[in-house]
Amino acid sequence: MNMCENSKAHRRAIYENSKAHRRAIYLNKPTIEQHIRITQQ
Repeated sequence: MNMCENSKAHRRAIYENSKAHRRAIYLNKPTIEQHIRITQQ
């Protein structure tokens, strides 16, 4: 697999991941404090 295909797949994976992440945040509705605590672990 060449670099072009690899980066395209990588961007797609990031896009899918961020979409799932936003959906999880939307469903969970975490508070800012909870989010900070999670990211600092």
